[in-house]
Amino acid sequence: LLSSAELGEAVAQQLQSRLADLLTAHDMSELPIGPSSNIQNGDETVFVIELNASVHLVLTPVNRKRHFLDTGERDLSRITRVKIRLEIANEQR
Repeated sequence: LLSSAELGEAVAQQLQSRLADLLTAHDMSELPIGPSSNIQNGDETVFVIELNASVHLVLTPVNRKRHFLDTGERDLSRITRVKIRLEIANEQR
């Protein structure tokens, strides 16, 4: 576990707030992320929420084949489960 002393108070508060957003959202369309947060990581697209320059919350959709419209576009309202990873500079947690 990380403490607010390790992350810094401001980042710890942002992390707590973003985790609260994730808990209350019904799907990814309800989250405050923009198109620039979509990053291609090999075969999958991940969503990155920047907490500060070196701390990021990385969200990976589960069952990703079901998240696309017939047109091939991603439908954020179909993403209802994600894996969450915290990246700190060159670390992953």
